[in-house]
Amino acid sequence: MPKEPLLLRDLLVRVLANYPTAAKDSLEKHPLAIFIRDAPALDLMPLLNDQERYKVEGSPGQGNWAKVPWISIFDLLVTDSAQRGYYPVYLFRNDMVGAYLSLNQGVTNVRKLYGRKARVVLRSRAQEFRAALGTGDGRFNVTDIDLAIPRSDTASFYEDGNIVAAYYEQGHIPSETELVSDFLSVIGSYRLLVDKYAGALPLGEDEDDDDESVPNAPGDEDGSKRRLHTRIERNRILARRAKKWHGYRCQACDRQLDELYGAIARNVIEAHHLVPLSSLNGKRVTLDPKQDFAVLCPNCHRVIHKTGRPEDVSALRALLQGNSLQLPSTRL
Repeated sequence: MPKEPLLLRDLLVRVLANYPTAAKDSLEKHPLAIFIRDAPALDLMPLLNDQERYKVEGSPGQGNWAKVPWISIFDLLVTDSAQRGYYPVYLFRNDMVGAYLSLNQGVTNVRKLYGRKARVVLRSRAQEFRAALGTGDGRFNVTDIDLAIPRSDTASFYEDGNIVAAYYEQGHIPSETELVSDFLSVIGSYRLLVDKYAGALPLGEDEDDDDESVPNAPGDEDGSKRRLHTRIERNRILARRAKKWHGYRCQACDRQLDELYGAIARNVIEAHHLVPLSSLNGKRVTLDPKQDFAVLCPNCHRVIHKTGRPEDVSALRALLQGNSLQLPSTRL
């Protein structure tokens, strides 16, 4: 018989109760470490309606036990890593007297970009996100979290990155019904942020933020669609899968860049999303690297967004072959 999924309540209780003792032993192949890595996906993924859009990941640490173990839920339109973007995460206090379900931010990239100002940036962004969410759910009323960890420790940056959170005290963990309700509520808040910010990372954290094809005007609906489109294109997991499937030869100009530049350009290609922007508004996004992506060299990728027909790679090929294609009067 298939293994029954664990209850969310059992997951929280087991980690809080056993982590202090487990952390005295070696991390490698420890049953609790394996449990933290494997159980969350089994328990949380069935609660998500659009499972292919999400990734669930748990971490007891790498090499050594983490002072603050975590279980995160990533929307792949925003991030596929705890290092960047924003996402819901269960954060267990260092003293294991409780855990938070927090809508939080990745801190690694922010620290790299802003150095000593990283905490200020995280708190500023958290305030902006809270304003975007409005009053929200009354259960998520914790804006300042305490992970019982020195401020000199890297994990303490999650205290600054917290947007909203609910706190669960050991010995007083809510019922399974309440925990599932909280989980769905934070996913709902997450989706609101993703919709409002169109899947884009805050300025400065993503690549090519000065790309003129991605308007920065606040409230620009077309800009929002383009930001979502760009975020999908840049998604690392989908991009890797699309390139693996389609190869590294541009599907428009039929060039492979290492043939022009040598080994330095080996495997240089970009994944281009074929779903028209208009179809992304209010509809489910199909994340299929085989059907919904083409691979284009950087030049062709830039030009196809100028044609007004980003879904039509064959039209771009025709343009390259000297056939007629009306371009908008936009400077390249």
